[in-house]
Amino acid sequence: MFEKFDFRFVKNLFAASLIILFFSLYPVYIYASENQIISFLYGYAISLANVLTGFGLIEIAMKQDIKKFMAIIFSGMVLRIFLSAILLVIILSLSTADAKGLIGSFFLFYLVFTVLEIRFVHGMKTDQKAKPI
Repeated sequence: MFEKFDFRFVKNLFAASLIILFFSLYPVYIYASENQIISFLYGYAISLANVLTGFGLIEIAMKQDIKKFMAIIFSGMVLRIFLSAILLVIILSLSTADAKGLIGSFFLFYLVFTVLEIRFVHGMKTDQKAKPI
């Protein structure tokens, strides 16, 4: 099953994660409280789950014709951001997580991961021959 997946995206995703985490390690260690660090990790985890779900949907969508591809991609984007927003609200309401840290880290990683996801889809679609509608 896994031999069908293109894991270049996952490698790039974790490389970008490690780079961001490496460069934020010192400022977070010096200036952030334990609660803020936990909030940063929650934001990272939600963004990571979002993009990995997107990766799975992309892999499924690539096997479809262009109309189904677009439907899967766009409906998946809407569903994923909606579920991410619900998770953010649940975490903020049920825990003592720092709101600024949680939302800030979520959007930082969401932005970086979305750029990587778009590059991945564009690279895959240009590698394939266009299927007729």
